[in-house]
Amino acid sequence: MAEEGVSKVQEVRNFLTESVSEIQKVSFPTRRETTQAMIVTVIIITFISLYLFLADVVFSRLVGALLP
Repeated sequence: MAEEGVSKVQEVRNFLTESVSEIQKVSFPTRRETTQAMIVTVIIITFISLYLFLADVVFSRLVGALLP
């Protein structure tokens, strides 16, 4: 039973060591890249929102005209 406990501790250590090693390999975006991606996202969301708004208005008026 003591051996099982030691092996679990070693497994946790190995996991943490490997996790730190993998995190060091990650290439995080720069502040500029993050800002640019955010701007593109906001622009796309704005256009999609406007499109859906206009489609809703058009279909609401069509349905309103067909069902007096």
